[in-house]
Amino acid sequence: MLGVSFKNDTGDLRNTPVAGVVEALRAQGCAVRLFDPLADAEEVRARFGIRPTATLEDAVDGAHCVAVLAGHRPFHDLDLAVLRARAAHPCLVFDGRRYFPKADIEEMRRLGLRYRGIGR
Repeated sequence: MLGVSFKNDTGDLRNTPVAGVVEALRAQGCAVRLFDPLADAEEVRARFGIRPTATLEDAVDGAHCVAVLAGHRPFHDLDLAVLRARAAHPCLVFDGRRYFPKADIEEMRRLGLRYRGIGR
């Protein structure tokens, strides 16, 4: 999961909808990694019961799904080739914020990543 705050470009975890997603995935036996460069690591651990990864690369390393759940500015420059190289194959990129522009979606597909977005 990239971004765990309730609002883009903040580290505020109050009422974050990501909590329900994490709980549902863990209840189904999924291993979940969290990364949010704007949220306090100890607050993330306390809220989710998971220590966040230190880097985006650690979060996506070997991942079968990368869910972008906050459209933080640091994610605007996501290197899709690096994502493809580090993630498992196949890998689904789930865009929960309608963040990725059409050109990026086409590039993901060209690289062999699967893309699904809310409202797309």
